[in-house]
Amino acid sequence: MIKGRRPPEVTQKLRPVGGADTRPPDEDIARDEAADWVERSLALSRLATEGRMDLEEIPEAWLKSPDARLRAEGVARLLTHWIASPNLEDHLAAALRQLAQDLDPVVRASAAGALAGYLMLLGAREARIMRALVSALERDDDWVVQRRCWEELLALVAPARLVDVPRHSFDREYDVDWSVLARWRDG
Repeated sequence: MIKGRRPPEVTQKLRPVGGADTRPPDEDIARDEAADWVERSLALSRLATEGRMDLEEIPEAWLKSPDARLRAEGVARLLTHWIASPNLEDHLAAALRQLAQDLDPVVRASAAGALAGYLMLLGAREARIMRALVSALERDDDWVVQRRCWEELLALVAPARLVDVPRHSFDREYDVDWSVLARWRDG
């Protein structure tokens, strides 16, 4: 047997050849509160990629989840897959609230990424979102959130400078060039 390869009987157990797929449908997985958050997120992404825009209530519900990882995924999915939604303004408001108020830094960082990604898709620099990202960079106590905000802001206004962002630590007083953001700072 070649090193690193599974014996055929193991492979057959993992992936039945010619047999029916026994996984539950993606919609069931995405809605299943007992399912792993990664599986739920992947299932919803597959459904959205297939055009299932009727499932918008799933990531909306995730925004209220006690699981921070689902809240983070909810905002990311809404501002990636549902940007043509008539509820887009509600989704943007929820992302702005998460960025400013969520107790978990993973959620705040995800909201920063989702908001910046939305601006990149639009090709615009919507002032309220830019100000919110700058405000989070100025006010958030968590260095991971600060770094994510700075990375996203640089990607929007000075992408060539992204190579300057430290990967394993961050000090906004030392690492941020505030002059790049002057236009969006509050006084």
